[in-house]
Amino acid sequence: MKSRLLVGMMVAVMLLAAALPVAAQDPEQDCFNKGGVWNADEQRCIISIPVEVRIDYPLDLATAYPVVENAVDSILAKERAAFLEPIADPEFVNYSPGPLTLDIQYETVGFSPDHLSLNLIIYTFSGGAHGMTYFETFTFDLANDVELALDDIFLPDTAYLEVIAPMAIAALTEQLGDMTDPDWVEMGAGPFPENYVNWMLTPDALVFIFEPYQVAAYAAGPQTVTIPLTELQDILAPEFSPATVAQ
Repeated sequence: MKSRLLVGMMVAVMLLAAALPVAAQDPEQDCFNKGGVWNADEQRCIISIPVEVRIDYPLDLATAYPVVENAVDSILAKERAAFLEPIADPEFVNYSPGPLTLDIQYETVGFSPDHLSLNLIIYTFSGGAHGMTYFETFTFDLANDVELALDDIFLPDTAYLEVIAPMAIAALTEQLGDMTDPDWVEMGAGPFPENYVNWMLTPDALVFIFEPYQVAAYAAGPQTVTIPLTELQDILAPEFSPATVAQ
């Protein structure tokens, strides 16, 4: 069983402002404009900003492989800093009824004992109608302690995105059904490197993750496309070809 380290934090910031001047025409609205709630009994504007941070850390992998530790710690540092930065801004105002939230989970899949993909599932909520879920994926050659790029999976000088993109677009069109916007799908899943940054390698497939808003409206959620390696075997590097693995 994989070891997990749960890092949690709950911070509540409460500011009790002095009573508003008698001349204030609408203290409730004035308080709301500052991101607070007007307490009529105490004649005070109360600003409360609860913060929740929960990180599910892949402890066993990180302690065993420096390349995994460096990759994960770099992302976590970036995400925590970005999440907390607005709170330090004197102009920060939070109108949300719920806590500001940063929640990071992870999943792993292995192509082989030496090749592992890691997906960090990142959810943030900073107010507004809904939170946002996005992803940071990595694939590692654990034997050599290096991170693999998508280029490494394919033969050199292969226009693999020209092969992958039509497959992904067809799969997304079928998955999205009535929610399909052909232009949106073409833009978010066209043969451009920035569209295929989130990927994982399983024993028999390449899995691509498309974030909310990338290929469809937020209501459609993130989309996953699975392409069997057998459909890519003519352009895969030998060590990732199904024919080689089967031997």
